[in-house]
Amino acid sequence: RTVESGQGGKRSAVRGEEVSGQGEVVSGQGEEGRGKRAAVSCSDLRPLPADLCPLISARCHPTATLCPLLPARLPHGRPRVVWCMDIPPAEAASPLELKCYFVRHRNALLVRGDFSGFFMDYYLHLLEIGAKHPPQLDQMLKEALVGVTMHCASRPWNERHAWTVNFQHPLANFFVTADNTNACVTGRVFTEDVRQAERSVFYAQAQKHLDEPRMSVIEIDSVDFFKAVEQFYARSEQRIARFFEYAPDDFVFVSAQPQCDTAWLEGLTDEAIRALDAKEELSLLEQRTYHWECGCNQERIYQVLAPHARHGMEDLFAADEFIKVTCPRCGKLYRTHREQFEAWLEDEARR
Repeated sequence: RTVESGQGGKRSAVRGEEVSGQGEVVSGQGEEGRGKRAAVSCSDLRPLPADLCPLISARCHPTATLCPLLPARLPHGRPRVVWCMDIPPAEAASPLELKCYFVRHRNALLVRGDFSGFFMDYYLHLLEIGAKHPPQLDQMLKEALVGVTMHCASRPWNERHAWTVNFQHPLANFFVTADNTNACVTGRVFTEDVRQAERSVFYAQAQKHLDEPRMSVIEIDSVDFFKAVEQFYARSEQRIARFFEYAPDDFVFVSAQPQCDTAWLEGLTDEAIRALDAKEELSLLEQRTYHWECGCNQERIYQVLAPHARHGMEDLFAADEFIKVTCPRCGKLYRTHREQFEAWLEDEARR
């Protein structure tokens, strides 16, 4: 079963919080208090069915097969309700500007950007969903977001990319995605029900517009996310790529192009990067702008639930007035009321 319904447990009258496993589908009755949102998690399937794709992607479904690391069935446990607060809409998100340069005579592509504003939106999102990661996981997730965004900026405009990376030490799954077609970047970390294995694994998916997605899977042996991406480039892309920190939250990504001076690229250091514009000839190719946004909304939640409503609303809602859905891409919570969902289904049937 994709969703599971049950009675709500104890709730705090002040914050409305209750702890349970990640990604459960829960339901409850009555009012919960202002500011709380509810919803269902659809990320706990392996592999992810095609009928869940409307939630997984803002426009298409680039991550439809990126769930081999998640548990095969929904965990059982007490429901979790998280206090949420409103944050600025996507239009007010801090623009992340990345500049792409060609390093002449070295045949390398250089991407640079200051992620300080982007990280602020990331932390606002965590505040909204009531999440707080341990320092190590927080740093790894930020590096994952930097990595996928800079990788996407170095690729054609009609591509979107999604990575799911399983680390065994620490034991966690990271999902990040960046889309050149709508400039959206998002991601999250999973720490519960993570599958243990002998090696860490990097799953990368790329899709051009409406083409079929391309999947690459490699084993990695690093606990540093930047190093993991560099291994992905070496073993899957078959070329060298390096990450550098120019300043706090200011990163540089350099990737080899045909006939690249690989000895020069392999010998680069943080100090050399800071003096690169004085020693090398850089040609500005373009500037791309991204922002933190998932693309999930109530409409997509309805689209996810619709196929399961064919088996009857009782299987979905039982005797409850609403169910909770957690977006698998960003962890945002939605509350889906039965009457509103039934009205939406009737409108869809008339179209």
